[in-house]
Amino acid sequence: MLKEKYVSYYINNIFFDAIVAMLSLYLAYTLRVISVDVAKMIGLPIQVPVIHSFGDFAWLLFILIPLWPILMDINGAYASIKLSSLRETFWIIFKSVAQAIIILILFMYVFKIEGISRLFIFLIATVSFVLLMLKELLFRLYFFKRKRSNFAFQNILIIYTGKECDTLIQAFNSYLFWGLRVFGIISATPAVKQGGYINGIPVMGTLDNLSETLVNHSIDEVVFPNRPFDFEKTHKILEECEVLGIKTRIPLNYYDLKIAKPSVEKFHDMPILTFTTTPTNVLDLFIKYALDRLAAVILIIISLPLMLAIALAVKCTSPGPMLFKQTRSGLYGRPFTFYKFRSMYQDAEAKLKELSEYNEMEGPVFKMTNDPRITKIGKFLRKTSLDELPQLFNVLKGEMSLVGPRPPLPKEVELYERWQRRKLSMKPGITCIWQISGRNQITDFDEWMRMDLWYIDHWSLWLDLVILLKTIPVVLTAYGAK
Repeated sequence: MLKEKYVSYYINNIFFDAIVAMLSLYLAYTLRVISVDVAKMIGLPIQVPVIHSFGDFAWLLFILIPLWPILMDINGAYASIKLSSLRETFWIIFKSVAQAIIILILFMYVFKIEGISRLFIFLIATVSFVLLMLKELLFRLYFFKRKRSNFAFQNILIIYTGKECDTLIQAFNSYLFWGLRVFGIISATPAVKQGGYINGIPVMGTLDNLSETLVNHSIDEVVFPNRPFDFEKTHKILEECEVLGIKTRIPLNYYDLKIAKPSVEKFHDMPILTFTTTPTNVLDLFIKYALDRLAAVILIIISLPLMLAIALAVKCTSPGPMLFKQTRSGLYGRPFTFYKFRSMYQDAEAKLKELSEYNEMEGPVFKMTNDPRITKIGKFLRKTSLDELPQLFNVLKGEMSLVGPRPPLPKEVELYERWQRRKLSMKPGITCIWQISGRNQITDFDEWMRMDLWYIDHWSLWLDLVILLKTIPVVLTAYGAK
Protein backbone atom coordinates (compact mmCIF):
# COMPACT_ATOMS: atom_id res chain seq x y z
CA MET A 1 0.00 0.00 0.00
CA LEU A 2 0.83 3.48 -0.39
CA LYS A 3 2.56 4.04 3.02
CA GLU A 4 4.66 6.56 4.87
CA LYS A 5 4.88 10.31 4.95
CA TYR A 6 7.91 10.13 2.71
CA VAL A 7 7.35 9.33 -0.98
CA SER A 8 7.50 5.55 -1.42
CA TYR A 9 10.38 4.17 -3.47
CA TYR A 10 8.10 1.84 -5.36
CA ILE A 11 5.52 4.46 -6.26
CA ASN A 12 8.17 6.93 -7.36
CA ASN A 13 9.66 4.23 -9.55
CA ILE A 14 6.46 4.00 -11.57
CA PHE A 15 6.16 7.76 -11.87
CA PHE A 16 9.74 8.32 -12.97
CA ASP A 17 9.67 5.39 -15.39
CA ALA A 18 6.79 7.11 -17.15
CA ILE A 19 8.90 10.31 -17.21
CA VAL A 20 11.79 8.29 -18.66
CA ALA A 21 9.52 7.17 -21.51
CA MET A 22 8.83 10.78 -22.45
CA LEU A 23 12.46 11.85 -22.15
CA SER A 24 13.65 8.82 -24.13
CA LEU A 25 11.50 9.71 -27.10
CA TYR A 26 12.54 13.36 -27.09
CA LEU A 27 16.26 12.67 -26.59
CA ALA A 28 16.23 9.92 -29.24
CA TYR A 29 14.66 12.38 -31.69
CA THR A 30 17.27 15.02 -30.80
CA LEU A 31 20.16 12.55 -31.23
CA ARG A 32 18.74 11.43 -34.56
CA VAL A 33 18.68 15.01 -35.84
CA ILE A 34 22.21 15.63 -34.55
CA SER A 35 23.53 12.39 -36.11
CA VAL A 36 22.14 13.36 -39.53
CA ASP A 37 23.63 16.87 -39.26
CA VAL A 38 27.01 15.44 -38.30
CA ALA A 39 26.88 12.98 -41.21
CA LYS A 40 26.23 15.87 -43.60
CA MET A 41 29.06 17.95 -42.13
CA ILE A 42 31.72 15.27 -42.46
CA GLY A 43 30.44 14.14 -45.84
CA LEU A 44 29.67 10.52 -45.02
CA PRO A 45 28.33 8.64 -48.08
CA ILE A 46 25.04 7.65 -46.47
CA GLN A 47 21.47 8.06 -47.54
CA VAL A 48 20.15 10.90 -45.41
CA PRO A 49 16.67 10.08 -44.08
CA VAL A 50 13.85 12.57 -44.07
CA ILE A 51 13.69 14.31 -40.69
CA HIS A 52 10.14 14.82 -39.51
CA SER A 53 9.15 17.22 -36.74
CA PHE A 54 8.92 15.87 -33.20
CA GLY A 55 5.17 16.26 -33.35
CA ASP A 56 5.02 13.50 -35.94
CA PHE A 57 6.38 11.06 -33.36
CA ALA A 58 4.41 12.34 -30.36
CA TRP A 59 1.78 9.59 -30.74
CA LEU A 60 4.43 7.12 -29.55
CA LEU A 61 4.07 8.59 -26.06
CA PHE A 62 0.66 6.93 -25.74
CA ILE A 63 2.42 3.58 -26.14
CA LEU A 64 5.70 4.20 -24.30
CA ILE A 65 4.36 5.96 -21.17
CA PRO A 66 2.22 3.04 -19.96
CA LEU A 67 4.54 0.42 -21.48
CA TRP A 68 7.60 1.08 -19.30
CA PRO A 69 5.82 0.79 -15.90
CA ILE A 70 3.81 -2.26 -17.01
CA LEU A 71 6.85 -4.19 -18.29
CA MET A 72 9.02 -3.16 -15.34
CA ASP A 73 6.26 -4.37 -13.03
CA ILE A 74 5.92 -7.71 -14.86
CA ASN A 75 9.70 -8.25 -14.69
CA GLY A 76 9.80 -7.69 -10.93
CA ALA A 77 11.12 -4.13 -10.70
CA TYR A 78 8.30 -3.11 -8.35
CA ALA A 79 8.35 -6.03 -5.94
CA SER A 80 7.00 -5.07 -2.53
CA ILE A 81 10.56 -5.23 -1.24
CA LYS A 82 12.86 -4.25 -4.07
CA LEU A 83 16.37 -5.20 -2.97
CA SER A 84 17.92 -6.34 -6.23
CA SER A 85 21.64 -6.05 -6.80
CA LEU A 86 22.82 -3.75 -9.57
CA ARG A 87 23.44 -6.80 -11.74
CA GLU A 88 19.86 -8.01 -11.24
CA THR A 89 18.56 -4.50 -11.85
CA PHE A 90 20.64 -4.28 -15.03
CA TRP A 91 19.02 -7.48 -16.32
CA ILE A 92 15.48 -6.38 -15.38
CA ILE A 93 15.91 -3.07 -17.22
CA PHE A 94 17.57 -4.70 -20.24
CA LYS A 95 14.78 -7.27 -20.50
CA SER A 96 12.05 -4.62 -20.12
CA VAL A 97 13.60 -2.35 -22.78
CA ALA A 98 14.01 -5.28 -25.19
CA GLN A 99 10.39 -6.35 -24.68
CA ALA A 100 9.18 -2.77 -25.18
CA ILE A 101 11.06 -2.42 -28.45
CA ILE A 102 9.72 -5.77 -29.69
CA ILE A 103 6.17 -4.68 -28.85
CA LEU A 104 6.75 -1.34 -30.58
CA ILE A 105 8.07 -3.04 -33.74
CA LEU A 106 5.14 -5.49 -33.80
CA PHE A 107 2.72 -2.61 -33.34
CA MET A 108 4.24 -0.76 -36.30
CA TYR A 109 4.17 -3.94 -38.41
CA VAL A 110 0.54 -4.85 -37.62
CA PHE A 111 -0.74 -1.32 -38.26
CA LYS A 112 1.64 -0.75 -41.20
CA ILE A 113 3.14 2.41 -39.72
CA GLU A 114 5.97 3.94 -41.76
CA GLY A 115 8.36 6.83 -41.26
CA ILE A 116 10.15 5.47 -38.17
CA SER A 117 13.68 4.29 -38.99
CA ARG A 118 15.59 1.45 -37.36
CA LEU A 119 18.12 4.05 -36.15
CA PHE A 120 15.38 5.91 -34.32
CA ILE A 121 14.13 2.73 -32.61
CA PHE A 122 17.70 1.81 -31.63
CA LEU A 123 18.19 5.29 -30.15
CA ILE A 124 14.95 5.00 -28.16
CA ALA A 125 16.11 1.67 -26.71
CA THR A 126 19.60 2.92 -25.88
CA VAL A 127 18.48 6.18 -24.31
CA SER A 128 15.75 4.41 -22.32
CA PHE A 129 18.23 1.89 -20.93
CA VAL A 130 20.72 4.58 -19.93
CA LEU A 131 18.07 6.78 -18.29
CA LEU A 132 16.50 3.86 -16.40
CA MET A 133 19.87 2.79 -15.02
CA LEU A 134 20.73 6.40 -14.15
CA LYS A 135 17.39 6.75 -12.36
CA GLU A 136 18.10 3.56 -10.43
CA LEU A 137 21.52 4.82 -9.30
CA LEU A 138 20.08 8.19 -8.28
CA PHE A 139 17.33 6.49 -6.28
CA ARG A 140 19.89 4.39 -4.44
CA LEU A 141 21.94 7.49 -3.71
CA TYR A 142 18.81 9.33 -2.53
CA PHE A 143 17.86 6.62 -0.05
CA PHE A 144 21.44 6.41 1.15
CA LYS A 145 21.38 10.16 1.87
CA ARG A 146 17.97 9.83 3.60
CA LYS A 147 18.97 6.96 5.85
CA ARG A 148 19.17 9.19 8.94
CA SER A 149 15.54 10.31 8.63
CA ASN A 150 13.05 8.43 10.81
CA PHE A 151 10.35 8.78 8.18
CA ALA A 152 12.64 7.18 5.60
CA PHE A 153 12.77 3.86 7.42
CA GLN A 154 10.64 0.75 7.58
CA ASN A 155 10.89 -0.31 11.21
CA ILE A 156 11.61 -4.05 11.41
CA LEU A 157 11.23 -6.26 14.48
CA ILE A 158 13.12 -9.59 14.37
CA ILE A 159 12.13 -12.71 16.28
CA TYR A 160 15.47 -13.87 17.66
CA THR A 161 16.15 -17.56 18.29
CA GLY A 162 19.93 -17.64 18.33
CA LYS A 163 23.11 -16.87 16.42
CA GLU A 164 21.54 -17.96 13.13
CA CYS A 165 19.60 -14.69 13.28
CA ASP A 166 22.82 -12.63 13.32
CA THR A 167 23.18 -13.13 9.57
CA LEU A 168 19.63 -11.92 9.07
CA ILE A 169 20.30 -8.78 11.14
CA GLN A 170 23.50 -8.07 9.23
CA ALA A 171 21.66 -8.54 5.93
CA PHE A 172 19.04 -5.95 6.85
CA ASN A 173 21.70 -3.55 8.13
CA SER A 174 23.46 -3.79 4.78
CA TYR A 175 20.33 -2.42 3.12
CA LEU A 176 19.95 0.75 5.20
CA PHE A 177 20.04 2.81 2.01
CA TRP A 178 16.73 1.19 1.00
CA GLY A 179 15.11 2.52 4.16
CA LEU A 180 15.13 -0.79 6.06
CA ARG A 181 16.12 -0.69 9.72
CA VAL A 182 16.11 -3.39 12.39
CA PHE A 183 14.25 -1.43 15.05
CA GLY A 184 14.49 -4.09 17.73
CA ILE A 185 14.62 -7.74 18.68
CA ILE A 186 12.07 -9.97 20.36
CA SER A 187 13.78 -12.82 22.16
CA ALA A 188 12.39 -16.31 21.62
CA THR A 189 15.10 -17.95 23.74
CA PRO A 190 15.67 -17.78 27.52
CA ALA A 191 19.37 -17.11 26.95
CA VAL A 192 18.67 -13.61 25.61
CA LYS A 193 17.15 -11.22 28.12
CA GLN A 194 15.25 -7.96 27.65
CA GLY A 195 17.33 -4.81 27.98
CA GLY A 196 20.44 -6.11 26.28
CA TYR A 197 21.80 -5.58 22.77
CA ILE A 198 22.65 -7.94 19.91
CA ASN A 199 24.80 -6.52 17.12
CA GLY A 200 23.86 -3.06 18.38
CA ILE A 201 20.11 -3.80 18.18
CA PRO A 202 18.10 -3.48 21.45
CA VAL A 203 16.29 -6.53 22.83
CA MET A 204 12.83 -5.00 23.33
CA GLY A 205 11.16 -7.94 25.00
CA THR A 206 10.18 -11.57 24.76
CA LEU A 207 7.36 -13.42 23.01
CA ASP A 208 5.25 -12.90 26.16
CA ASN A 209 5.16 -9.11 25.68
CA LEU A 210 5.26 -9.05 21.87
CA SER A 211 1.75 -7.56 21.67
CA GLU A 212 2.69 -4.72 24.02
CA THR A 213 5.83 -3.98 21.97
CA LEU A 214 3.89 -3.85 18.70
CA VAL A 215 1.25 -1.54 20.21
CA ASN A 216 3.71 0.85 21.86
CA HIS A 217 6.05 1.29 18.88
CA SER A 218 5.64 2.14 15.20
CA ILE A 219 6.56 -1.28 13.79
CA ASP A 220 6.06 -1.85 10.05
CA GLU A 221 7.19 -5.47 9.76
CA VAL A 222 7.95 -8.52 11.89
CA VAL A 223 10.57 -10.92 10.50
CA PHE A 224 10.97 -14.50 11.65
CA PRO A 225 14.31 -16.33 11.96
CA ASN A 226 15.80 -18.00 8.92
CA ARG A 227 15.43 -21.49 10.37
CA PRO A 228 12.41 -23.66 11.29
CA PHE A 229 10.55 -22.18 14.26
CA ASP A 230 8.02 -23.66 16.66
CA PHE A 231 4.75 -23.94 14.71
CA GLU A 232 2.39 -22.98 17.52
CA LYS A 233 4.46 -19.96 18.54
CA THR A 234 4.83 -18.89 14.92
CA HIS A 235 1.13 -19.13 14.23
CA LYS A 236 0.32 -17.16 17.38
CA ILE A 237 2.69 -14.37 16.30
CA LEU A 238 1.21 -14.36 12.79
CA GLU A 239 -2.31 -14.04 14.20
CA GLU A 240 -1.21 -11.19 16.47
CA CYS A 241 0.35 -9.30 13.55
CA GLU A 242 -2.70 -9.99 11.41
CA VAL A 243 -5.00 -8.48 14.03
CA LEU A 244 -2.80 -5.38 14.29
CA GLY A 245 -2.40 -5.11 10.51
CA ILE A 246 1.40 -5.48 10.65
CA LYS A 247 3.25 -7.12 7.75
CA THR A 248 5.15 -10.34 8.53
CA ARG A 249 8.00 -12.03 6.67
CA ILE A 250 8.85 -15.68 7.18
CA PRO A 251 11.15 -17.99 5.21
CA LEU A 252 9.76 -20.94 3.28
CA ASN A 253 6.60 -21.64 5.27
CA TYR A 254 2.91 -21.17 4.61
CA TYR A 255 0.17 -20.42 7.12
CA ASP A 256 -3.48 -20.16 6.26
CA LEU A 257 -4.72 -16.86 7.73
CA LYS A 258 -8.18 -15.39 7.29
CA ILE A 259 -7.21 -11.87 6.20
CA ALA A 260 -3.51 -11.56 5.47
CA LYS A 261 -2.56 -12.34 1.88
CA PRO A 262 0.64 -14.32 1.21
CA SER A 263 3.19 -13.48 -1.46
CA VAL A 264 6.59 -15.00 -2.21
CA GLU A 265 9.46 -12.55 -2.41
CA LYS A 266 13.24 -12.63 -2.52
CA PHE A 267 15.53 -10.94 -0.01
CA HIS A 268 19.30 -11.44 0.22
CA ASP A 269 19.02 -14.62 -1.91
CA MET A 270 16.44 -16.05 0.50
CA PRO A 271 12.88 -16.92 -0.57
CA ILE A 272 10.49 -15.22 1.84
CA LEU A 273 6.78 -15.73 2.33
CA THR A 274 5.11 -12.41 3.16
CA PHE A 275 1.69 -11.96 4.73
CA THR A 276 0.05 -8.56 4.38
CA THR A 277 -3.45 -7.37 5.23
CA THR A 278 -3.35 -4.33 2.97
CA PRO A 279 -3.66 -3.96 -0.84
CA THR A 280 -0.52 -4.81 -2.83
CA ASN A 281 -1.37 -3.87 -6.43
CA VAL A 282 1.39 -1.35 -7.07
CA LEU A 283 -0.06 0.19 -10.22
CA ASP A 284 -3.44 0.79 -8.58
CA LEU A 285 -1.73 2.21 -5.51
CA PHE A 286 0.32 4.54 -7.69
CA ILE A 287 -2.85 5.80 -9.37
CA LYS A 288 -4.39 6.41 -5.95
CA TYR A 289 -1.27 8.27 -4.84
CA ALA A 290 -1.12 10.37 -8.01
CA LEU A 291 -4.84 11.23 -7.93
CA ASP A 292 -4.61 12.18 -4.24
CA ARG A 293 -1.83 14.69 -4.87
CA LEU A 294 -3.30 16.02 -8.11
CA ALA A 295 -6.78 16.41 -6.65
CA ALA A 296 -5.37 18.08 -3.53
CA VAL A 297 -3.55 20.69 -5.62
CA ILE A 298 -6.60 21.38 -7.80
CA LEU A 299 -9.04 21.55 -4.86
CA ILE A 300 -6.74 23.81 -2.85
CA ILE A 301 -6.47 26.25 -5.75
CA ILE A 302 -10.23 26.21 -6.38
CA SER A 303 -11.21 26.53 -2.73
CA LEU A 304 -8.53 29.02 -1.68
CA PRO A 305 -10.84 32.09 -1.76
CA LEU A 306 -13.44 30.15 0.25
CA MET A 307 -10.83 29.01 2.77
CA LEU A 308 -9.63 32.59 3.23
CA ALA A 309 -13.23 33.75 3.81
CA ILE A 310 -13.81 30.95 6.35
CA ALA A 311 -10.55 31.74 8.14
CA LEU A 312 -11.57 35.40 8.42
CA ALA A 313 -15.05 34.46 9.70
CA VAL A 314 -13.58 32.14 12.35
CA LYS A 315 -11.13 34.81 13.49
CA CYS A 316 -13.78 37.55 13.71
CA THR A 317 -16.49 35.56 15.52
CA SER A 318 -14.50 34.10 18.43
CA PRO A 319 -11.06 34.56 20.01
CA GLY A 320 -8.37 32.07 19.10
CA PRO A 321 -6.50 30.78 16.06
CA MET A 322 -8.16 30.26 12.68
CA LEU A 323 -6.83 26.74 12.33
CA PHE A 324 -7.25 23.92 14.80
CA LYS A 325 -4.13 21.76 14.91
CA GLN A 326 -4.15 18.42 16.63
CA THR A 327 -1.88 15.39 16.81
CA ARG A 328 -3.51 12.38 15.17
CA SER A 329 -2.35 8.83 14.57
CA GLY A 330 -1.52 8.05 10.95
CA LEU A 331 -0.15 4.96 9.26
CA TYR A 332 0.80 2.35 11.88
CA GLY A 333 0.31 4.95 14.61
CA ARG A 334 2.77 7.53 13.26
CA PRO A 335 1.83 10.91 14.76
CA PHE A 336 1.14 13.84 12.43
CA THR A 337 -0.37 17.31 12.73
CA PHE A 338 -4.01 17.29 11.64
CA TYR A 339 -5.58 20.51 10.29
CA LYS A 340 -9.14 21.78 10.55
CA PHE A 341 -10.79 25.17 10.75
CA ARG A 342 -11.43 25.88 14.42
CA SER A 343 -15.10 25.20 15.17
CA MET A 344 -14.93 25.25 18.99
CA TYR A 345 -14.07 27.76 21.70
CA GLN A 346 -10.48 27.82 22.95
CA ASP A 347 -11.28 26.00 26.21
CA ALA A 348 -12.98 23.08 24.43
CA GLU A 349 -10.43 20.48 25.52
CA ALA A 350 -10.63 21.58 29.16
CA LYS A 351 -14.43 21.15 29.16
CA LEU A 352 -14.38 17.69 27.57
CA LYS A 353 -14.10 15.85 30.88
CA GLU A 354 -17.18 17.50 32.42
CA LEU A 355 -19.21 16.66 29.30
CA SER A 356 -18.13 13.02 29.12
CA GLU A 357 -21.41 11.79 30.63
CA TYR A 358 -23.26 13.16 27.58
CA ASN A 359 -21.23 11.13 25.11
CA GLU A 360 -23.54 9.53 22.53
CA MET A 361 -20.88 7.21 21.10
CA GLU A 362 -19.78 3.86 22.44
CA GLY A 363 -16.05 3.29 22.75
CA PRO A 364 -13.22 5.85 22.99
CA VAL A 365 -14.77 8.48 20.65
CA PHE A 366 -16.73 11.51 21.95
CA LYS A 367 -19.78 12.83 20.05
CA MET A 368 -22.57 14.98 21.47
CA THR A 369 -25.64 16.65 19.97
CA ASN A 370 -25.66 20.42 20.57
CA ASP A 371 -22.16 20.38 22.00
CA PRO A 372 -21.87 23.71 23.93
CA ARG A 373 -18.20 23.98 23.03
CA ILE A 374 -19.00 24.58 19.36
CA THR A 375 -19.14 28.20 18.14
CA LYS A 376 -21.97 29.56 16.00
CA ILE A 377 -19.86 29.63 12.87
CA GLY A 378 -18.48 26.24 13.92
CA LYS A 379 -21.92 24.65 13.77
CA PHE A 380 -22.30 25.77 10.17
CA LEU A 381 -18.79 24.62 9.25
CA ARG A 382 -19.34 21.19 10.78
CA LYS A 383 -22.73 20.71 9.22
CA THR A 384 -21.37 21.53 5.78
CA SER A 385 -18.00 19.78 6.42
CA LEU A 386 -16.23 23.00 5.39
CA ASP A 387 -14.14 22.78 8.55
CA GLU A 388 -12.30 19.85 6.96
CA LEU A 389 -11.02 21.76 3.91
CA PRO A 390 -7.53 22.32 5.44
CA GLN A 391 -7.06 18.54 5.45
CA LEU A 392 -6.30 18.89 1.74
CA PHE A 393 -2.89 20.10 2.90
CA ASN A 394 -2.49 16.86 4.88
CA VAL A 395 -3.23 15.00 1.64
CA LEU A 396 -0.72 17.13 -0.25
CA LYS A 397 1.93 16.36 2.39
CA GLY A 398 1.25 12.63 2.06
CA GLU A 399 -0.03 12.23 5.63
CA MET A 400 -3.58 11.50 4.52
CA SER A 401 -5.49 10.31 1.47
CA LEU A 402 -8.77 11.55 0.02
CA VAL A 403 -10.38 8.23 0.97
CA GLY A 404 -9.42 6.14 3.97
CA PRO A 405 -10.26 5.49 7.63
CA ARG A 406 -10.59 8.67 9.67
CA PRO A 407 -7.41 9.46 11.69
CA PRO A 408 -7.93 8.82 15.42
CA LEU A 409 -6.43 10.58 18.42
CA PRO A 410 -3.46 8.80 20.06
CA LYS A 411 -5.43 8.58 23.33
CA GLU A 412 -8.26 6.85 21.46
CA VAL A 413 -5.82 4.38 19.92
CA GLU A 414 -4.60 3.48 23.41
CA LEU A 415 -8.14 2.29 24.20
CA TYR A 416 -8.56 0.25 21.01
CA GLU A 417 -9.12 -3.45 21.26
CA ARG A 418 -6.52 -5.56 19.50
CA TRP A 419 -8.64 -6.24 16.41
CA GLN A 420 -9.45 -2.54 16.05
CA ARG A 421 -5.79 -1.53 15.68
CA ARG A 422 -5.70 -2.99 12.17
CA LYS A 423 -7.44 0.22 11.13
CA LEU A 424 -4.01 1.88 11.39
CA SER A 425 -2.57 -0.34 8.64
CA MET A 426 -3.89 1.98 5.92
CA LYS A 427 -3.28 5.70 5.43
CA PRO A 428 -6.12 7.78 6.96
CA GLY A 429 -8.46 9.74 4.71
CA ILE A 430 -10.78 12.74 4.58
CA THR A 431 -13.82 10.64 3.72
CA CYS A 432 -14.65 7.00 4.25
CA ILE A 433 -17.52 4.52 4.41
CA TRP A 434 -18.46 5.84 7.85
CA GLN A 435 -18.85 9.35 6.36
CA ILE A 436 -21.33 8.20 3.71
CA SER A 437 -23.22 5.79 5.98
CA GLY A 438 -24.65 8.21 8.47
CA ARG A 439 -21.60 9.61 10.26
CA ASN A 440 -22.71 10.58 13.77
CA GLN A 441 -25.91 8.55 13.46
CA ILE A 442 -23.68 5.48 13.85
CA THR A 443 -23.17 5.30 17.60
CA ASP A 444 -21.77 1.77 17.76
CA PHE A 445 -18.00 2.20 17.74
CA ASP A 446 -17.41 -1.45 16.82
CA GLU A 447 -19.61 -1.03 13.75
CA TRP A 448 -17.54 2.02 12.76
CA MET A 449 -14.36 -0.04 13.09
CA ARG A 450 -15.84 -2.89 11.06
CA MET A 451 -16.63 -0.42 8.27
CA ASP A 452 -13.01 0.75 8.21
CA LEU A 453 -11.69 -2.82 8.17
CA TRP A 454 -14.13 -3.77 5.40
CA TYR A 455 -12.78 -0.87 3.36
CA ILE A 456 -9.18 -2.05 3.87
CA ASP A 457 -10.05 -5.65 2.96
CA HIS A 458 -12.00 -4.68 -0.17
CA TRP A 459 -10.04 -1.64 -1.33
CA SER A 460 -9.99 -0.81 -5.03
CA LEU A 461 -9.84 2.32 -7.14
CA TRP A 462 -13.49 1.78 -8.02
CA LEU A 463 -14.45 1.66 -4.33
CA ASP A 464 -12.61 4.95 -3.74
CA LEU A 465 -14.46 6.53 -6.66
CA VAL A 466 -17.82 5.31 -5.35
CA ILE A 467 -17.09 6.71 -1.88
CA LEU A 468 -16.01 10.08 -3.30
CA LEU A 469 -19.15 10.34 -5.44
CA LYS A 470 -21.40 9.40 -2.52
CA THR A 471 -19.64 11.94 -0.31
CA ILE A 472 -20.88 14.83 -2.46
CA PRO A 473 -24.63 14.45 -1.69
CA VAL A 474 -23.84 13.58 1.93
CA VAL A 475 -21.97 16.88 2.33
CA LEU A 476 -24.57 18.91 0.41
CA THR A 477 -27.46 17.53 2.49
CA ALA A 478 -25.48 17.45 5.78
CA TYR A 479 -26.64 13.87 6.22
CA GLY A 480 -25.59 12.51 9.62
CA ALA A 481 -23.88 15.73 10.68
CA LYS A 482 -24.17 17.12 14.22
